[in-house]
Amino acid sequence: MKKIILMIIILLGFTACKEKERILETTKDIPINENIVFNNYSVETVEDLAAFLVTVTEIENNNPVTITKVKKTFDWSTKEQEKDSYIVSAKYRDSTFKIPVTLSNNKVYTDIGYASVERNDEIYPLGSVLPDLITEVQNDPKYQDYLK
Repeated sequence: MKKIILMIIILLGFTACKEKERILETTKDIPINENIVFNNYSVETVEDLAAFLVTVTEIENNNPVTITKVKKTFDWSTKEQEKDSYIVSAKYRDSTFKIPVTLSNNKVYTDIGYASVERNDEIYPLGSVLPDLITEVQNDPKYQDYLK
């Protein structure tokens, strides 16, 4: 009897881990509403957007790095906020991209406008800065070598 209870507990633990992993992988692949195209790089998914924003944040803090390097070295995690509500995070050095997601009918949903980048206790909300940031990055040559 003890073995059966232990096996059930282990299976429930694996199931909980699988759910968070599925949410994480699904979130990375969510397409953004409108692709953002730079010379050598196209931002098409939440993962691309996270890498773009963290790269710009790192460049602004005198730690220039390419989007590709950021994307390859992200440390992704999922934290449950409440039932069916999670924060998915992508950390690179001191910068962390965070996006709230909701699980409904086995599908993951998000609103990009509520995403943010955190660095050194400062929070940069995406919804309020993204349009200006895109314009700045497209027009400033200091970013061009890192958008690949």
